[in-house]
Amino acid sequence: MSTAINGLKLKDTPKQLRLTELECALIAQRVPFMKVFALPRGRQRAIRGAVVNVPSNVSSTTTVLSLTPAQTGIIPIKLKRSLRYKGYVMHQFVCPYAVLRAVRWLMQNNQLYCGLDVDEDWHRSCMEKDPEAWNSMTGGVTQPTKHLSDVEPNSESEDAEPVAQDSDVEPSDSGNRDVVMEKVRGLSFSTCLQPTDPQYTAMALCVAPAEGQHPLDFMLDHSCEALTFTTKFPFGVGTFTDERNVPITVKKYFVQRLLNWDKRFTSDASYLFFAQYICEMNQIRDSITVAMRKTAGRMSASVVLDAEQLRQVMKNDNANQFLQNVRGSPAYFQRAERELIAIVAQLGCPQFFLTLSSADMSWPGLFRIIGQQSGRSMTDDDIAALSYDEKLSMLRNDPVLATRHF
Repeated sequence: MSTAINGLKLKDTPKQLRLTELECALIAQRVPFMKVFALPRGRQRAIRGAVVNVPSNVSSTTTVLSLTPAQTGIIPIKLKRSLRYKGYVMHQFVCPYAVLRAVRWLMQNNQLYCGLDVDEDWHRSCMEKDPEAWNSMTGGVTQPTKHLSDVEPNSESEDAEPVAQDSDVEPSDSGNRDVVMEKVRGLSFSTCLQPTDPQYTAMALCVAPAEGQHPLDFMLDHSCEALTFTTKFPFGVGTFTDERNVPITVKKYFVQRLLNWDKRFTSDASYLFFAQYICEMNQIRDSITVAMRKTAGRMSASVVLDAEQLRQVMKNDNANQFLQNVRGSPAYFQRAERELIAIVAQLGCPQFFLTLSSADMSWPGLFRIIGQQSGRSMTDDDIAALSYDEKLSMLRNDPVLATRHF
């Protein structure tokens, strides 16, 4: 009840926004570029470098995905920083219909998506560019009976077969069959057998919605959390920048999100690194303000612009002392070294060094708790029967719970 009063209550994610990772990135108005890699043991995710907040042009993405019926279905898409780059950030199969339906739902329910421009006359372009495929699907109907957002892609009410010929009868002309198969590629068939195409991976659609955009500061970009993780905040409210009756710090806000019963935050590694970066940046800026007040003489723009005065500040070691509370910084390790020297001077040299490491793969209680979180009741025999890959997958799906258990 207190979270609802203080603006922390979460809204249920509608079925229109239940998308894959790449589909979520295509509808987001902010793309958090980060270098995420897998650790050698356990394959847990880690981050290297900073998180860059880049605006994304969702309208251009929806224009590219407004394909004809012969081109829709599940298509491979590569998300790139720039179209001229050979490398890509993400490569997955996505459903253009699901992306367009999600964007239309956001335009109707999310105030942050009110200004988007989506092609509503997609059926006219389909009839003009590919009339044969349109007639085979609709029977020659020139206007769609329902709006795209109101029709399910695999609705049971659609009894018409996309292919008029019987699958057991050989066509008289093999060339015509190839043309038909090319037209209806991606449409629903009555069998799981699909024509194989060895060159299909080379036909991936490359998109770079953030190309040509300038990065924005997370702390100055209002509602950046809702614009980045749209599926977690479907109505665009409840982020850390919203005003609340009882003000809370950024760190306490993210702690509440990660410890929430809803696992939409803890299961997303990108959100975890996003929260870590926001907390560290906020801590550094607060430390800068305190360090400037403690410095002998007032720090002003004239001091920073003067090379001699700036060199004197760095010589006195006042330029990086604000990083003492930031783990991993040079000032942090310098303070740790001084504390260790002080301990040796007071207590003498230590005889034992105790190092603790997490043996998460050998903790049956941890896997039992993770199973309970997902609705599974696991016994000791069930846990012992889990393979190595299954254990890694369970740990990667809930890294916050594994860390708290340690």
